[in-house]
Amino acid sequence: MTIRILLVDDHAVVRAGVRMMLENEDDLEIIGECDNGQDALKAAQELKPDVIVMDVSMPGMNGIEATRLIKEKAPDVSVLAMTIHEGAAYFFQMLRAGASGYVPKRVAPDTLLHAIHVVAEGNVFLEPSIAKNLVADYLMHVQDGT
Repeated sequence: MTIRILLVDDHAVVRAGVRMMLENEDDLEIIGECDNGQDALKAAQELKPDVIVMDVSMPGMNGIEATRLIKEKAPDVSVLAMTIHEGAAYFFQMLRAGASGYVPKRVAPDTLLHAIHVVAEGNVFLEPSIAKNLVADYLMHVQDGT
């Protein structure tokens, strides 16, 4: 089965780099690119991707709001956040918005490929350093009683 992907990032060089990496994979197809959340919402409804690789921080409508609206209108689409933000605040906001995965932009290409496959299968992907921070944050709250 071919996984249909929509790339959403406000930096053209990031989209180009991800596109070049993904184009080498036989089971992945880039069906579109957007540089903002508003266009991503429209493209998600028109192109019906399996996975959206979504930047979190973009001018205008950010990735959090775009993810929330996309999941309302197209709940079967999986969103994989790919971001420079590794803190818990953005992570939790993206999960609440409906993202199925969260990877930092610094990840190795193999990790991004794996994450795309995991979320395309309907599962959740957390890059190990993000998962470690999440567990540490959780344990801190449990110890504080909050």
